[in-house]
Amino acid sequence: MIAAVSVSLENNSVLGFTNCLLNLGEDNKQLCRRFGLELNDGLWDINVLPNRIRSDRGSEYRSKEVKRICNELDITLELVPPAMGSLKGQVEQLFHQYHSVQNDLIEGKGLITKRHDSNHHKNAILTLDDIWVFVINQTIAHNMMTMAEYPMTRDIVNKSVHPIPLEIWDYGCKKFGAPRPITNLDQFEYSIRREVTARITRKGIEWNGLFYIANDPWLAEQITMAKGNSVPLKCRLDERNVGSLWYIAGNRLVKAGLNQNRAGNFEFNGKSLRAYEEFKAKKKELIKEKAQENQEIRCARRMGMEATMNDAVRIANNTAPSDSKTKNIRKNRKEESITFMESNTIGSRLNTEETPPMIPMNDTEPEVLAEPEPQNNSEIVSFDEALAKIMEKM
Repeated sequence: MIAAVSVSLENNSVLGFTNCLLNLGEDNKQLCRRFGLELNDGLWDINVLPNRIRSDRGSEYRSKEVKRICNELDITLELVPPAMGSLKGQVEQLFHQYHSVQNDLIEGKGLITKRHDSNHHKNAILTLDDIWVFVINQTIAHNMMTMAEYPMTRDIVNKSVHPIPLEIWDYGCKKFGAPRPITNLDQFEYSIRREVTARITRKGIEWNGLFYIANDPWLAEQITMAKGNSVPLKCRLDERNVGSLWYIAGNRLVKAGLNQNRAGNFEFNGKSLRAYEEFKAKKKELIKEKAQENQEIRCARRMGMEATMNDAVRIANNTAPSDSKTKNIRKNRKEESITFMESNTIGSRLNTEETPPMIPMNDTEPEVLAEPEPQNNSEIVSFDEALAKIMEKM
């Protein structure tokens, strides 16, 4: 039975390996809805951890990172001996069945063939999302189809178990016990993230030029204690999104996000490590383009300062020795400060010493408001009389 799948362009890599593990803890109904598909209960909702993974001797399976992941998840990693392709015949046969179902549909539309006029690059029309739909359909169909060549035991036949992957899976779970369920998704995610070494500094957690911060008292204490030094910190990173680092402190799993208050830092939230590395390479290239020009500017700056210093030395050498340099220093400094200030006015700096032009005014006479009519307050009227006057006007 196919328990997990992955569609991506990360072939032969730890990232490709973890893509497939990621599907073990994923909600496959939600995954299917992402591509406009609806998944019925019991067809592909197997969120369990395998006890053993058997693979060829690809470089990713022999890497320290994959060994670490399997060790943390308590999975036995079994590598087949080299040059023993016959040991994975079941997988190769499955791929052959997939191709036989779909090749006639995609021939001439991107299928890679050995024909000289294949032109698969020009004719390709399927996107990665379309291929996801292909793989999901193939997976569900495979798990529901009868396998005529499956080696059935007497017990399987006596219990009327059809040689269908889903039925055999249920039979095996009842007979031998169900595999370990993934009960803690946070711990599962922490294990399949890439292990990196960051550093705690006064600016927070620094890794690869990015700065992270978390609302964590332990981290605040470590930042305070760091002062001018830096302390290494083992963290976990998702290469698909460098927006967060995860670490363990005091038996707590803490998520640190990119510091929003640092310019040019938070904009990488949601970006992959590959995108960030391309940014760094482009930044280095832009700086390298101006390296020669920077050197010329440094030389010109130095030459200008040397010329000024040489002129000052020449004038000093042509001036008779005097003790005025060391006498009345405070008084002379005050007088020179006033003289320099008076020669440094705003008008002299902006060339506006002359009388500014007149601001044009409007020729029309300003409107004169009519004075209010004087009120005769000598006559005192009662409330009823005032109310009667108001009613007359209405």
